[in-house]
Amino acid sequence: MLNLQTIKWILIGLVVAAAFGAGWSWNGARLQAAWDAEKAELNAKAVESVQVAMNQALEAERDAAKQIAATSAKYQKALKEKQNEEAAAIERSRNGGLYINAKCPSGGNGVSETSTSSSGRDGETRVELPRADGEFLIRLAAEADRVTEQLNSCQQLLEQQSK
Repeated sequence: MLNLQTIKWILIGLVVAAAFGAGWSWNGARLQAAWDAEKAELNAKAVESVQVAMNQALEAERDAAKQIAATSAKYQKALKEKQNEEAAAIERSRNGGLYINAKCPSGGNGVSETSTSSSGRDGETRVELPRADGEFLIRLAAEADRVTEQLNSCQQLLEQQSK
């Protein structure tokens, strides 16, 4: 049987244990709340940093798109000009012929009989190219011009992107 003294100590022990348990639980909750608040603050800062980085990336992407659009428009305009020049050169060659200056040895048979020529001094002769050859050369030069324009546009884009 338990005497009154023992019951008193058991009750004191239970009260102390309950107080200790409540304090432990309250302190754990307080520490967890502080930890949660710290993590929430870090997460908010991380979200803000990510948003700033995304906005910067979007702005850079918009700038690059504007540069590409401007370069593309300039390239398309140059291509149209080259096409017009090619068409005009072909038309001129069809209507008036395409001539080159050729240096022929005096008295030589280097020039064909069918070509129109006007001789100059020192064996220099102006020779009309056959129509097909003239158009081929004009188209070849126009293709070289288009490739040059394309290369220039690509280089311009690369220079803009490296800034």
